Amino acid sequence: MLATLVALILTVLSAALPVGAEQPATRPTVGWLGPNPETGPHRGFRSGLRELGYSERQNVAIEYRFSEGKVERYAGQIEELGRLNAKVIVTDSFPATNAAKQARLAIPVVFVSADPVGSGSSTALLITEAT
Repeated sequence: MLATLVALILTVLSAALPVGAEQPATRPTVGWLGPNPETGPHRGFRSGLRELGYSERQNVAIEYRFSEGKVERYAGQIEELGRLNAKVIVTDSFPATNAAKQARLAIPVVFVSADPVGSGSSTALLITEAT
């Protein structure tokens, strides 16, 4: 599952580059949105990127934002990720995913969960489209 997620995110990032274009001077940015820096799949995600040859400081930037249990923080964090020109936002909880969907930014959102249906929403299985 982690390999599929990483492949999906890398596909989104590579689509951001024009065909035949040289590598940009800046690294593409992935926004990570979740409830808690102490738990969650973000560590495994970083490990999966490394296994595929991506280094957080060399060829991809990851901007982490955590609500620390305060769901109302997500809206501002999502706006900030938009200002940072994130190419994709990865969420690891239903409240984060829901907030990202409501923000209606033109940034793809990928939801990571071991049990998306059990999280309480049938929409948890959707990958939101840019609007």
